[in-house]
Amino acid sequence: MNHIRPSISIDKCILSFSHDRYISRKKANAAAIAKAEREIASNSNGISHLILRAVDDKIDHLKFLFLINGIPVMCYALGNLLISSLKEIVIIGSEEVEQVATTFLETVGTQGKKISFVREDPNKLNLFNTMQLGKHRLNIEPNELILFQPGDLPFM
Repeated sequence: MNHIRPSISIDKCILSFSHDRYISRKKANAAAIAKAEREIASNSNGISHLILRAVDDKIDHLKFLFLINGIPVMCYALGNLLISSLKEIVIIGSEEVEQVATTFLETVGTQGKKISFVREDPNKLNLFNTMQLGKHRLNIEPNELILFQPGDLPFM
């Protein structure tokens, strides 16, 4: 028996390198330690390591800028999308993310994709606002499917 599968094309993506910030480094560390303690208490096979931002950090501990083999994690995520069938990507992130993305794209090119950047609003760091920022930048048709790609999942 033949099965008919509708061909659904996703051409646009919101790539989020935006992440919330704790009010202080002390609160961020307490949250990370509490999560690890809960995982230890539950006899979890692994313990996650949270990389959290804090408003009072001198250097932004943005996990997307951490290096793997000398390359920021965000470049792996963006690089994978560049070799996909997507046609348009909007990147949401901080000033530092914009600098890294610009340098990365100047080095490897856009692979024919339309790529734009929207600066995150430090007073509205949440998933809903990130999605809205991306949605407003993309020209979306009614009922059009859009890929939302979190930047901390670079190998998906």
